[in-house]
Amino acid sequence: MSRLVLTFAVLPVLLSCAAASPLRMSPLAEALRFGSSEAAEQAVTSPPPPSRSPFARDAFALSEPELERLLAHPLALDPKARVGVVRVTERYGVEEGIPLDAAPRILVEALDAAGLSAGVTEVSTDWPADRGLPGLRELSARYRARYLLLYRHRFVEKLRPNAWAAGYATLVGAFVLPGTTYQAEGVLEATLFDALTGSVVFTAHERASAEGVATPLHVPVAVALAQRTLLAQSAPKLADAVVLAWRRLTARATELSALP
Repeated sequence: MSRLVLTFAVLPVLLSCAAASPLRMSPLAEALRFGSSEAAEQAVTSPPPPSRSPFARDAFALSEPELERLLAHPLALDPKARVGVVRVTERYGVEEGIPLDAAPRILVEALDAAGLSAGVTEVSTDWPADRGLPGLRELSARYRARYLLLYRHRFVEKLRPNAWAAGYATLVGAFVLPGTTYQAEGVLEATLFDALTGSVVFTAHERASAEGVATPLHVPVAVALAQRTLLAQSAPKLADAVVLAWRRLTARATELSALP
């Protein structure tokens, strides 16, 4: 009985406190309730994004002001400059082997036909120069070519036995049965490098793959032939991708220059 009386005594006090202190809504809920669009926009406005990387690991040779100035400058290609096509290897070192690959010639012909620059030439890598970036800049200066189109291709091969491999139990089967399935996968790459500013303008890739069967003894020859076939088929496609990327970049730069 005393507990019931205490409850009725406390209840009016609680109700009066609730009336005196109503539940407060969030700023966004209040703005939406009273129909204030400006208040709603201010309530949901997020803080501005950081203007520089907060990660110390991202620091490199360029200072923050230099990086900001470089990124603020519009990217545009000079149609009066020459272009040199250079064969490179891993980490874009100059390829010093015999230039048997036809892809550089196909790239030169495609760019020359497109008329996007003052001239296009293949670049000989026999000139005494460093293998890294200083060597590329020296070749650019020697050929008077501001832009260097760095070309390279990379392949991987995968081997697995197939149903014919069961015949390897006999010695003759290992010589005549195509019990090995090979797969050649590769990517052709062309990167346009501005030797004057050190900027990478764009990169184009063309991926290709082929599969076949061969005897264990003929696998190396079959894989090499498949790679040469893929190179011959993919080089024109890479050249088209380079020309398309160049034209798109030029068109976009023209549009941006026309803006007020």
